[in-house]
Amino acid sequence: MTDLPTGFLNESANMPFALVSRISSIVRSLKEGHTKSTCDPIDGLSPRLVVALSHVVIFQPISVSDLALRLNVSLATASQTVSQLSTLDFVQRKEDPVDHRRTLVSLSPTKGTQAAAHLHEKLGPIADAINEMGVENFELLCELLDKIIMRLERTEDVEKVQRA
Repeated sequence: MTDLPTGFLNESANMPFALVSRISSIVRSLKEGHTKSTCDPIDGLSPRLVVALSHVVIFQPISVSDLALRLNVSLATASQTVSQLSTLDFVQRKEDPVDHRRTLVSLSPTKGTQAAAHLHEKLGPIADAINEMGVENFELLCELLDKIIMRLERTEDVEKVQRA
């Protein structure tokens, strides 16, 4: 048996494992349960396109650049994603009347609104759980998760610099 680092079995050191375990359970439930079929009946959209479409559902009209930020992808990738969704008639694009350099994306009146209704239906159990926890607890949960994400991203940035 290998020796464990000093303090390895204390409560504070086990917190990351408890968090990862809970997140894994949520992800597993999403994959196996209600949301696994979220993208199946939407004309065979890939999970990547379903995620992009869900951002359009929530934030429409959304600029392509804002969508890129939310998806954490390049502007070119977001533009290509919007083109694919537009070709499939899920979204429509139009020029931003305030800033003519920007393109705004919104749901198409046909497939887009049907897909939005489907997404809302499939994500209902998650919405119910969030509603049960209340707005304050949900905002606290998001704030704490954001702190973890920011810390992880800082660690990734440091590691990239060290490898360079």
